Amino acid sequence: MNKLNKMTNSVDKFDNNLFAGMTFPTTANEVKRGNVICINNRPCKIIEYNLRKIGRHGNPNAYIAGVDIFTKRRIEKMYVLNTILQIPSMVRREYSIISINDNDICCLLDVETKEMNNEIKLPDETEHDIEIAKKIKNFITEGKPINVFVLYALNIEKITDIKEV
Repeated sequence: MNKLNKMTNSVDKFDNNLFAGMTFPTTANEVKRGNVICINNRPCKIIEYNLRKIGRHGNPNAYIAGVDIFTKRRIEKMYVLNTILQIPSMVRREYSIISINDNDICCLLDVETKEMNNEIKLPDETEHDIEIAKKIKNFITEGKPINVFVLYALNIEKITDIKEV
């Protein structure tokens, strides 16, 4: 078996059909702390990267620990250094909030393109998310203009930050 076949056989279990065009390939030996990669089909920022001794079959391993960029949960995994990993394509957009309905779904206006988005729900997964949602609701009830930043990665979209206008 040649080197190319070995590399393609050691691909991280990643659903390429689900995220087609939203990721870029790399190998476990090319990533470093601070990079964002997909671990268990979730976009994670690497917080710990250590090389481990040579494994049973002669390949050194990389221990990678990351924090999910949306849920802030820690995910850990061991990879052979030539394992092909995926780097998610991420987009951060700024929106003006027009209104919020009873189901906590925001009516947003893209600051650059002036397109409407009525599909993003107020964040509620972590304590930080709940705090952001409370601030947004307070600004809306007071009638103050506010912009929010939405992060898109792997078909996930979430309000991550706010800015008073």
